[in-house]
Amino acid sequence: MKVKLINTTSEILEISDIGLSLLPNSSTDIETNLVNLTKSRILFKHISDSTIIVNNYERNLLPSEGILFIVQGSIEPKDSDGKLFVHQTSRIPGCMTYWTGRGDKSDDPFDVGNGQIIGLEHNIGDPAEQIIYVDFNCVGNKTYLHEGYIFWKDAEFGDFISLSAVTNTVSYVAAENTNFNLYGGFLVIPAAGDGTIQITSDITDPAAIGGSLVQVYTDETGYRPPAYWNADYNSSTGKFENISAAPLANGEFNMYTIEIPGNRFVNHIPILGSGFEMLQSSDSTFFPHGLRIKCTINTTNDDHKWSFGGILTMHREKTI
Repeated sequence: MKVKLINTTSEILEISDIGLSLLPNSSTDIETNLVNLTKSRILFKHISDSTIIVNNYERNLLPSEGILFIVQGSIEPKDSDGKLFVHQTSRIPGCMTYWTGRGDKSDDPFDVGNGQIIGLEHNIGDPAEQIIYVDFNCVGNKTYLHEGYIFWKDAEFGDFISLSAVTNTVSYVAAENTNFNLYGGFLVIPAAGDGTIQITSDITDPAAIGGSLVQVYTDETGYRPPAYWNADYNSSTGKFENISAAPLANGEFNMYTIEIPGNRFVNHIPILGSGFEMLQSSDSTFFPHGLRIKCTINTTNDDHKWSFGGILTMHREKTI
């Protein structure tokens, strides 16, 4: 059987447990009767992280499909007798189902689940629009967003709830002869010593608010948006290291100076009285590091006291 392995990164990937090297940003055809891919835990980890995409010469496969194809030569799951079996789940292999009413701590990359509460209370006299941000430390804890629940109390006609994913931002000052330029008024790109801004945020801290790199990932079609920075994450120190420029836009991270919407998945849902709503989905979406959940409530008619809370269903490598 032949399989195509696509290295989506800008570095050589060494699959050392089977003696295989994959060149950066390229595809390699493998004869599985010559190389036993099923013995490589390193390969399966790269496939799960989408740094390697498996192609069966028909299309690029999802991570779970790619692993299945390598193990049994088909994307249709079969038992030990070769009989087809079906088990539907949105959970990503290697992750656990996780329900949470809080984000992760913004000052500790190792603290899972003790951050911002997903909820807001509007009191009389508060602004008509109120916003909170919920952050997750995903660079060392692969995370997928599955579905959610919202509940509210004492809402009146004209009260709304919105949830979206937006980018984290970095701070900067005007400067000369730096390694950073600003493109389009929002995107930090590399400069060769002739840059016009200086980053003042601590971009080595993945948990820092106003300092985090935003991860770029390859989607299920194989498309990877431009990314202008590379960095290594040290799981022992909880810090980014070796932050370097990717001037060809083939990096792994971006930096933004203003909040950029990534996805609005709950848009101005009207609520009334006290109630509960399940935001049901059969899909799971990769949640890249550096995105934030933005919770917005709007009180548009007569001012009154009301509140809202939320629960997210996620799939995560680590839950504690």
